[in-house]
Amino acid sequence: MSGDSRHFNEGANFYMRTNEQILSRMAEDLMLRGLAAGTQHDYLMHARLFLDWAKQPAEAMDEENIRAYLNYLISDKKLAVSTVNTYNAALRFLYAVTLNRNLNYRQIPRLKQIRSLPEILTNQSLPMSLKKRPRCKIKPYL
Repeated sequence: MSGDSRHFNEGANFYMRTNEQILSRMAEDLMLRGLAAGTQHDYLMHARLFLDWAKQPAEAMDEENIRAYLNYLISDKKLAVSTVNTYNAALRFLYAVTLNRNLNYRQIPRLKQIRSLPEILTNQSLPMSLKKRPRCKIKPYL
């Protein structure tokens, strides 16, 4: 196996692969699970961006690296909650499925989406709101 680029790590019981090999395997895993084409594209892009940011082999990283990256996305990049959660899901998939690693998910929490209550229109504001929408189908029923 001296000509093989993989190195068997007996303690961890897995082969060290390049990040490109891992991303290729991840693409296969995503396809085998029948995820939507857009989801496959996003997960691969998010995983690639993480690996480029970390500048380390994927198999050498753990929850702390993922936490640091998610913190970077929130604090420095100022990404939306839903976007950060998509990165989170992509990295969980990478480690849990493609690398077959058990992660402590309590250490990699999803961001809570803040939901606001819908605006309640008063009797006075409803007619003004409808005037702004000339084709509103509800007008005849009021």
